[in-house]
Amino acid sequence: GLIQDSDYHLILDVGGDDTGTVVLGNFKSFIEGSDYEILLVVNSYRPFTQDIPQIEQIAREIENSSRLKISGIVSNPNLSRQTDEKIIQQGHILIKQASQKLNLPIKFICIDERFSQKIKQENFEEPIFYIKRFMHLPWN
Repeated sequence: GLIQDSDYHLILDVGGDDTGTVVLGNFKSFIEGSDYEILLVVNSYRPFTQDIPQIEQIAREIENSSRLKISGIVSNPNLSRQTDEKIIQQGHILIKQASQKLNLPIKFICIDERFSQKIKQENFEEPIFYIKRFMHLPWN
């Protein structure tokens, strides 16, 4: 399948709970035989990742459930539509501290594309990955 096919770059978002990481663990033998990265996406404004001990705990749980090692962190500080530049900067500081404690590099920081004219690469050491968020809330 696609996990074994080196002609493709496959991104699997398995969530951060036991269900997704256990499923990921089922593919361990295929994944370990390939050139792979397991990236921990951290939003410092979400429950269970709001401080360094929580981020450390979630990283351990993911590694234990999946039986795979995390190789890096994706910084994704946001509060959906309430996000502003200060929220991004403050959230990223916490994520940087966690990455240092875990001895894991931050591969890039996700920033909503609406900030692409205000927040430039020179504002961050890590590469910026501008994203477009699609979120449909049930009450909308």
